[in-house]
Order: sequence, then structure tokens, then C-alpha cells
Amino acid sequence: MDSPPPIPERCPFCGHQSTDLDEYCPACNRRKTALNIEVIDHDLPCLQCDYILRGLRTNSQCPECGLVIARTLRGDYLIHSSPEYVRSVHIGARLVAAALLLSAAIALVALVLGFGEVTSSALAAILMSLIVVVSAINFGGWWLLTSPDPDQLKKNRVRLPTRCIVVISCVSQLIVWSLTLLAILRVFVDVNDDLSLFGIVASILSFVMFLSWPVRIIVGLYLLRALCRRLPDTSLAKMSRLLALQALGGIVFAFVIGIIVAAIGGGDDLATCTSLLLGVLLLVWNGIYLSLLGGISSQARLILNSQALGLLRPRPPTPPPA
Repeated sequence: MDSPPPIPERCPFCGHQSTDLDEYCPACNRRKTALNIEVIDHDLPCLQCDYILRGLRTNSQCPECGLVIARTLRGDYLIHSSPEYVRSVHIGARLVAAALLLSAAIALVALVLGFGEVTSSALAAILMSLIVVVSAINFGGWWLLTSPDPDQLKKNRVRLPTRCIVVISCVSQLIVWSLTLLAILRVFVDVNDDLSLFGIVASILSFVMFLSWPVRIIVGLYLLRALCRRLPDTSLAKMSRLLALQALGGIVFAFVIGIIVAAIGGGDDLATCTSLLLGVLLLVWNGIYLSLLGGISSQARLILNSQALGLLRPRPPTPPPA
């Protein structure tokens, strides 16, 4: 007696039906995981279109967009993304953290040597060159962190605005610091003429840099919060939200204190105490920020190791169009 034909099995990631008994899907090359077939008894929104899947079976598809329900049950976590994107998150977080540490080191050197002596010596050119390099590293890190994830089903509404703000802020920083370096090297003769082309461009870009920098910090932290929600350790999302609120509060606090100091005219002592207080708060905030970036980098590294060990076989790269 002939045996019955095998029942086609649906891949929980791409929906491909196959009778192949291999543990990997022949269409998307992902490991297939058995799910208990049951009826969804709660309001579960589809991961792609937010259609409520209550009453549907876990081995079926969303009637609105056709996404397999098993994909929604697994969540939109970074473990389902391609190794290329996970690696960009890992490297991007490390670059931003490295830029933050280098910026602190440059500020410390300038503080120890004295800002007046630094600006009047050849050391200013070296420090400004390092600042240009650090700005480029920071730009590269944020460019990687704001890169799109082709495997993310739910659209990240913060990513594109954050990338636009990053480009405006970081490019203006690079140009301003580069022009300042050229001024230190005496490339421009009319460096003190604010009505010259050099002075006008530097003033406009400095104003843009000053306005876009706090916006980039806050919006970038909310982007990191959305990214942390897709990591195995979701507690990092709370840390990023706390940092965003602290940054917003710190900007308001510094603005208000500046107005008060300018209004009452407390003298150099009050200004020094205020600057010292803001410096200590900024130092603590940067420490928490570094901890967040380190956590994101280590979690992304953990996912890469899991994919390399075969716990989740990565999707093969999409062939280029003919």
C-alpha cells in the first residue's frame, strides 16, 4: 500500500510551502521551527499591517496583508535581521562610543593645558585636526545606526528624520571644524573679518550646528530606544528613554541658568560654579550614554555569534538586479 503524500509545511518566515524535510526553508534559507497549531484567543495585531488576528489559527496567514501569523508570533526582533544589518548596528554603536570617548579626551587635554595657551600655540592645530577626525567617526557611526533594515516589517518612523538631522548636524560640524583648522593654519588671511565669505559661511554653519546638535541628541536617543526594543535585553530601551528625558531637561536647565546668570550678573564666581555643576552632570550623563552604546554593541555581537553558530542561519544576500 502506497504511503500518503507528505503534507506541505509552511515556512514561518517567508510563507513558502514545501514538502522538503530539511530543517531549513529552501526559499529563504531560515531554520524552520515547529509551532503548536492553536487558535489565537487575544487581540494580537499583525506585525506588518496591525490587523487583529484574534480567532485565526497560528499556521494561517493574515487576511489583510498575507503575512504568516507565525512571523508575528516571533516578533520583530533583531535576531531575524540579516547579519549585514546587525553588523552595521554593532559597528555603528562602537564608532559613536569611540567618538564620545575621544571628544572627552580632547576636552580634558584642552582643560589641563589651558584653553588660552592651546588656542595660541601650534597644539591648537593638532587638537582641531583630532576634532575633525572625531566628527567624521561620529558621522560614520550614526550613518550606520540609521541605515534601513530590509527585514524589519513595521516601518521605523524615527529612522529617516534622524538620518536627515544627523546629516545636517554632522556635516555642518565637519565643515565648521575644518574651516576653523584652516583658519588656525593661516590658510585664510581674513579670518577675523565676519563680512568675508569665510566669515559668513562659518557663522551660518555654526548657527546650524548649534541648533541641530541638541535635536540630534534627543531624536537619536529615541531611535536607539526603538532599536533597543528589538534586542534580547529590552531593558536598554528604558535607559535610552531616560537619557532622552535627561538630555531634554539638561538643555532646558542650562538655558534657564544662562538667562538667570546673565540677568542677575552674579560675576565670575557664579558662572564658574554653574559651569562646574553642568560639567559634572554632563560627565554622569555621558557615562550612562556610553553604557547604553556598549550594551547595544554587545547585544548585536551576541546576535552575530548566534547566527555564526547556526542557531539562526542568516538569509543569503539578495542577488543584484540583472
